[in-house]
Amino acid sequence: MPTYYALHCQEVLARAKARYVADPEYRARVKAQALAHYSAHRDQRLAKAKADYRQDPAKFQTRIRLGQAQKLADYTKRPERFQAENRVDVDGCWRWTGTRTVAGYGIAGSTRAYRTAWQLSNGSIPVGYEIHHLCHVTACVNPSHLVAIPADEHRKRHAKLRRQTPTLTKAA
Repeated sequence: MPTYYALHCQEVLARAKARYVADPEYRARVKAQALAHYSAHRDQRLAKAKADYRQDPAKFQTRIRLGQAQKLADYTKRPERFQAENRVDVDGCWRWTGTRTVAGYGIAGSTRAYRTAWQLSNGSIPVGYEIHHLCHVTACVNPSHLVAIPADEHRKRHAKLRRQTPTLTKAA
């Protein structure tokens, strides 16, 4: 049996909802108040983050790296979690079936899935190097299809690939 207070809260919420639905002026006022509150809160958080970054940029970067390291540590302890997000294709690619970016890259926590796959099989990525897909499948996380190459070489390979790929034209 609900208490008197619980019944009272339900009644107040029901009246507020009915008023919100029926009265467009009230609805506009509530939305404006919520937006003002959200904007003020967002601005405060942003100002604090900027101040923290100005004080110690290295600490800010460390916080990001720690978050990525934590996710990698989770996958290292339980590699079956990482493997559960893969589907093996006929061409040998291990396609990431979890969340993906618009470009098709898999997302494992706060980092790209192919980077996590490389780190799980080969250790940390060398400084100044980027991970390149030999198969050119962005969703692939098969470590044998990934290679660490210098960043400038990686850009050259992608520029060459863009030149070789024919562009689609609109049919008239």
